[in-house]
Amino acid sequence: MINDEQLLQQYAHEDSESAFGELVTRHIDFVHSAALRVVNGDSHLAQDVTQTVFIDLARKAGNLPRSVVLAGWLHRHTCYAAATAVRTERRRHTREQTAMEMRALDDNTRPPWELVAPYLDEGLNQLNPADRDALVLRFLKRQDLRTVGEALGISEDAAQKRVDRALEKLHVFLKQRGATLTVAALGTAVTTEAVTTAPAGLAAAITATALAGKVTATTTATHTILTTMFNAKAIIATVGAAALVGTGTYLVQQRQVEELRAENQNLLAQRQQLIADQKAAAKAAQSTKEQLARVQQDNTELLRLRNEVGQLRQAAKQRPSEAAAAPTSTGRSAANPGPVNPLPFTTELFTRMMLVQNAENLKQGKGLDPKQPLQQLLLDYLKQNGVELQLPAYAKFDEDTQFLTIHASVADLDKVQILLPKLRDKP
Repeated sequence: MINDEQLLQQYAHEDSESAFGELVTRHIDFVHSAALRVVNGDSHLAQDVTQTVFIDLARKAGNLPRSVVLAGWLHRHTCYAAATAVRTERRRHTREQTAMEMRALDDNTRPPWELVAPYLDEGLNQLNPADRDALVLRFLKRQDLRTVGEALGISEDAAQKRVDRALEKLHVFLKQRGATLTVAALGTAVTTEAVTTAPAGLAAAITATALAGKVTATTTATHTILTTMFNAKAIIATVGAAALVGTGTYLVQQRQVEELRAENQNLLAQRQQLIADQKAAAKAAQSTKEQLARVQQDNTELLRLRNEVGQLRQAAKQRPSEAAAAPTSTGRSAANPGPVNPLPFTTELFTRMMLVQNAENLKQGKGLDPKQPLQQLLLDYLKQNGVELQLPAYAKFDEDTQFLTIHASVADLDKVQILLPKLRDKP
């Protein structure tokens, strides 16, 4: 494969277009990429820079030293050409912007009246009545300051100040609309251009039309008067009829007003009734909601009681032998232990009992036995407090119903009943 140096020498000495084309094909990608980076992504400018670089390569190929690294030369020359192109483009943009600003200034060389005319009447209407009247009299009617002052009821000097002040306000308004001209130029433009001569004959035509309308109205009035004079009876009848018609119209209107007033009162009453019904419905709904809540609460309590009854019945079925061994007599002797009524024994009480038993075990140097049944803990606690339950005496705690059942002698049961409140009172 022929290297870059050989292709460059072949082009420089033999003017080989194929050799130069091969050089362009080899290096155009990285040259264009470097140019694109330098010109900040402007693809069109990057293409121009790439073209300039290879034109310079073709022009300087014979003057390049043999030891030159063509890729390095192309990269350096690309950066130089791209920087030059960026500076040139920036200068061109600056010149174009300056030219546009100058052109914009030249556009304002139109006649002042063309700048003022579209906004003059709008600007006059933005002024207060006194300032507007002063400008109209001074510039549109072209009156002198003395006449303006007399019309406004002020002196000539005051009229001069008011006209100047109003003209300055109008100048500010027109400047905001783009009409950039001085106050003096504005006054001149309005004075010379605001009022033009009306078409010939327009005044006469308007006068004739107005007078004709007035004559027609006068003739009509005269004819009516003559008719009235010659037809007095008819006029009296007509007046009477008109009076009757007017009276009838008034009565009809009065009746309609009364009907509308009555309808309005009826609607107000209906509205009040609807409001009252709405409040009653809301109160009934609230009452129904409260009743439903009470029924649900009662149902919940009933289900709880049924559950407890079922648990008690199940516990009673599990003690058939206890019932058979119980004495038939209602009394209990000290020698024959019998079942007693279940004593309420809550989980909190049981927890306290366990803590007391654990504390006693710690005092005696005993280790805690986590596998010890709760029933055994209770028996140990009662034993430590002088109640030793022997078989067939026993104690059983039902965790489902939260009841403690003890079978023992009367004396022991009395002691248990004394110990349980103390157990509840323990901290």
